[in-house]
Amino acid sequence: MSMRCRIELLDAWRQRIAVFNEAHSLEATCGVADRADTLRCVLPHVDGFGPGCAVDLYINGSRLRRYEVARVGFGWDADFQPEYNTRAPVRDLMRVEADTPQLEGNTRVRRVYAGVTLEEAFLDIINRAPGPLHYLVDHEAYPDGAQREYTKLVGRISPENELETGGVSEGQWVGADRIDASGAYAKDGDTIAGLVVDGAAWPELRMMMIDADELALNNHAWKRHPETALWTAERYANSAYKIRADRAQAFLQQLLDTKGISHIELNPHRDSSGAFDDRVDAYGRYIGLVYGGGECFSAALVEQGLADVYLYADGQYHAPEHRLKEFFSYTDAHGQSYPEIGQEIHALDLDCGAMEGLTLLAYLAGGYVFSVSPELTVSLRDGAIFDYRYEYRADAMAVTSGFSSKGMTNWLALSGNRVIAPERLVAHRGESIGAYGLHGAGIDAAWLGDETDMQRLADGLLDDLAYPAPVITLTFFDGAPELSPGALVSVAGAPLSRRARSLAEEWGGLLDDALAGRVHEVRHFMQGKDAWTQATLSAPLRSVAAPLAMLRRIRSEGEKLFALRLDEPLAGLDQAIFYLGYRV
Repeated sequence: MSMRCRIELLDAWRQRIAVFNEAHSLEATCGVADRADTLRCVLPHVDGFGPGCAVDLYINGSRLRRYEVARVGFGWDADFQPEYNTRAPVRDLMRVEADTPQLEGNTRVRRVYAGVTLEEAFLDIINRAPGPLHYLVDHEAYPDGAQREYTKLVGRISPENELETGGVSEGQWVGADRIDASGAYAKDGDTIAGLVVDGAAWPELRMMMIDADELALNNHAWKRHPETALWTAERYANSAYKIRADRAQAFLQQLLDTKGISHIELNPHRDSSGAFDDRVDAYGRYIGLVYGGGECFSAALVEQGLADVYLYADGQYHAPEHRLKEFFSYTDAHGQSYPEIGQEIHALDLDCGAMEGLTLLAYLAGGYVFSVSPELTVSLRDGAIFDYRYEYRADAMAVTSGFSSKGMTNWLALSGNRVIAPERLVAHRGESIGAYGLHGAGIDAAWLGDETDMQRLADGLLDDLAYPAPVITLTFFDGAPELSPGALVSVAGAPLSRRARSLAEEWGGLLDDALAGRVHEVRHFMQGKDAWTQATLSAPLRSVAAPLAMLRRIRSEGEKLFALRLDEPLAGLDQAIFYLGYRV
């Protein structure tokens, strides 16, 4: 079945102003995490469409990407008319150039890791990174997520962090023995009113992590759905948004009536002074999570599709150790997007973007790769597991193959922390040097404070970079909507053979297939209604296009002494802790 594409044009308010099921021409790219995605297309002219607008591209009914318009040019197309031996203008066209931000979701993370597993560091980096970058946990349907969040609550509350009596300046949670919910009611889909705690009436409570539709047209409705800025109150009252808002309010009221309230946990995030900094919002409402009947009500609303996951201020006021970004898993059925990795980080002082941190962890793990979806879902997986194996068919695909030595590194020097780690560690791949000559590179890795970590990083990098990377192009005549950057792909039966030499140590023996590699970029093309896909494959252990450049951006500013705060929860005082370069 041929791939079907749909192009939707959105104005600056993100209202849909035109839809096309065919295009004069279109080329849309999706690449690895350190490359911007682009769209170039030629469409009939649409009044009011230009910079500040957006393009949504759908493939087989599912949105592939939203591209922000950077440039629009206008011109005439012409058809040749042989009877007159001339060309006549027949269509007024616009040429659209749009893209996505490079390194989207790459927000800054500052953290020290010592004596923690790579898996724990992976989860912490993502939960600590501001914005919607997230991973997925196993989830089927309601009440899986609601019960999971309640289990997490039980594991973190204790008498020592119970909420003080008569205030909210100390403590974190309050139990059923102090809550009178007899008069509590759902004011809307994400707010509870009528709570009484310790005999005193509480302000309304705004539930964390969610945002439900508004019961009436107001500023927040405009923010959620910009097109409603031009609506009347009557139109909103008869819209699907109002129906969803009513359903969210009714479901929250049902939870209150049937589950009751067993716990309320106010936002425990603290500022640098140690004070709670997001317990009361601008409207005087308390901010927290509500639990009853062994369920978290916020998670339940997300699972039922009645509220969206909401990160206030990009989640900068959420406690990373609570792993609240797992709420993104509750929107649908998902499998876990990361494996268990028990290897330990001994001493790492991280100050970089989240993508740089994930690149580092993948190489430290050895043989692992990560990818980021358009929805900013991070997947970390074993680099040896194939995602797609295709059988070559001349009527369905075309294949070209080759190799590139660009970026190849078979001799690597790492400069570690100058106080507590070896000043320099050198690693190489002798077989590669003998076959291809010396290709050297160096990294100032002052953020690593342990020789074991330095050696693992060097080994992981050389496993990937010490060999010429395959450059394989697969063209699928009927499209391949299933392909995405990061997928490991092989093609069997193609009338091509490897012409370059093959080394025994190559990529740790990962690839036996002559035509195999990891998807570096996917391009979807459209002309008229015809659509096809072209995928470029590269090295099997490469998560980003320029791994050395990514790692060199870690801790690019500031002092190079290794500093570890003694109150870092992930450090653990039972580990060998370094502070300003001295073992304590």
